[in-house]
Order: sequence, then C-alpha cells, then structure tokens
Amino acid sequence: MKKILNSILSMACLSVLFFSCETERDNPVLTSTVSKPVITSTVPNSLEITASNLEEIFTTIEFTPAVYSINIPATNVIQISLSNNFSEKTVSVGAATAEKSIELKTKSINSAVFELGAEAFIPVTVYLRVKTAVSATTGSPATELQISYSDPLELTITPYELQPAWVYAVGEFQGWGRTGNYGVVSITDNGIYVTYINFPKAESTFLILPDNSDSWDHKWGSDDGATLIQDGGADIKSPGAGWYRVTVDLNALSIKFDKFGNLGVVGTINNWGTPDVPMTYKPENHRFEATITCASDAEIKFRLNEDWGTNWGDNGKNIKIAEAGTYLVALDLTDLNKVFYTITKQ
Repeated sequence: MKKILNSILSMACLSVLFFSCETERDNPVLTSTVSKPVITSTVPNSLEITASNLEEIFTTIEFTPAVYSINIPATNVIQISLSNNFSEKTVSVGAATAEKSIELKTKSINSAVFELGAEAFIPVTVYLRVKTAVSATTGSPATELQISYSDPLELTITPYELQPAWVYAVGEFQGWGRTGNYGVVSITDNGIYVTYINFPKAESTFLILPDNSDSWDHKWGSDDGATLIQDGGADIKSPGAGWYRVTVDLNALSIKFDKFGNLGVVGTINNWGTPDVPMTYKPENHRFEATITCASDAEIKFRLNEDWGTNWGDNGKNIKIAEAGTYLVALDLTDLNKVFYTITKQ
C-alpha cells in the first residue's frame, strides 16, 4: 500500500511539473530587453526652418527596434530634448508607431523646440532618440513596460516663428454657422487645443471641425462627453451653462470642460469696485478683450466673477497705465502657466 501511495504521489508531482511547463510555454514571460533600438538612417545634423520649408518633411528616421525576450508588439516614438541624457524636458515628435520608421515634419520639429524653450531665429542644440516600449494589456491608463532608448543624435535647429494650429467648434452657442467659425487654438501645434466658450444652456450641443471650410467632413463628436470620435459619435454636450475652458486633445482623442466664469477689468477706472468692465472672448485672437477709458497714472487688474479669489496682474501687482486715454486691454489665458496681457492705446 505504501508503494502504491508513493507511486500516486510521484505521478501527481510529474503532472504538476508537466502542467507548469505547458503553462510557461503557453504564457511566456517578458523578462528583459535583448537589444536597444538603433537608428540606421542618416539624419541631417542641422536644420534652419524658414517660411519656405515649414510645410516640408524634415527627414524619415529609420531604425532597428528593440528586441525582447518574447515576440510581443511594441510602440516606437521619437523624443527630443535639450539635454543629451534627456534629464530636462522631453517632447515626442512624429506619430507613435509599431513600424520601423517615423516621418518627421519640419513644422513638428519647429513646434517641439518652442515647447522646449527655444526662441525664434536663434540656433539651439537638441538631441533626438528612439524610444521603444511595451504596453501592459490590462489596467488604465496603460502602463509602459521594458522601455528602451537608442543612442541620441545631436542636431542644431534654428526655429522659425511659432506657428499655432487650429480646429473649430461649431454648435448651438454660435448658431451652428460655418461662417466665422469659433477657433480652438494649439499654440505649439502639439495636438492639444484650448478655447473658452459661453454655453447658453446645459447640454448645449456642438461639434469639433478640422478646418474653417464649409465642409462637415471628418468632424469629431462624442457619445460620453469625454471621448472624441472622428467621423462618428453624437453631438458633444456641454456639462452646464456659462463660461467653460474647453480642452481638445487630439492625441488622446479626449475633450475636457473646466468651469470658468465672467472675466472683467477692475481698478481706478471704477474705484476698485463693481461692476467690472466685462471682457469678451475673441477666438480668432485666442484672448479676452475689453476697451477701457482711464485717467493718467491709472492702475488695473483682471479678475473672475468680480471676486479677488482669481485675478491676474503684472506678476501679481497692479498693472500701471501712465497716460490718460482709451485703451484696448487683452488677456491671453491659453496657457495658464504663461498668462499674457497687452494694453494698446486707441
């Protein structure tokens, strides 16, 4: 009986071992990167961007992708930075792909170096590399695994003027008219667009259009008010009535609404009281504008909802206007980290 029991136990162990081997063969494990990506094409080491070449293709980066311990899909993207070890801010350029080459447009390079802090017409040294990563099949947001980078290439880029990009919002708030479309701007042409819209009611409907023509082709809609669907989806609905900061991300195909309010000018022009001089959003200039009349040595600030909880000035201080007169004042809130104002005498 003891021998029989031992034989049964031995067979059970062998069965477990066999099942484990089968499981490992059926579900191989991603352990490490065997090799990093290698750029194989010749890349120009300098680029002077001008009005004449802005819309051209700079180069096509060809590379051997990273190789992993198992055959698994990976995504490749080009990264650019001002530091050769990419310890400073890093921007992705070109489309992420599973292919072995990525086309780089001159305009994309121009936008990327501005996003890194470059100035127009001043040469800057940048570094370019290929990043390869595997995305986890579960979890949200997706997690990148086994990230690998190519050796960096050094380039000298002389950027042209900053060239913003536009999409357009059309809907109930402006009568669904295709004349004088409501612009949504991407200052650095990085796929993220911002505007401010005063919705007349909750669930006010609108769509995002790719151009300023009369065509309704390739519009973006949404079934859930958050995820964009091109050439499909229902009309997008505002979460409420009133002013909202609307962010359209065509990289993530998402739309975001942040409650805003009524923007106005306050200062010695109204004895620092109410009502504030109301500001109107001009989508073609991506800024709020108002006309004020003031005496000499006037001081003003911009604030939201006639309340000091949210206000803007000259580095936090009052904005001073020395000479009496009528002025066009404008506030650009496209990038909340870099708020600009202008004051122009009329």
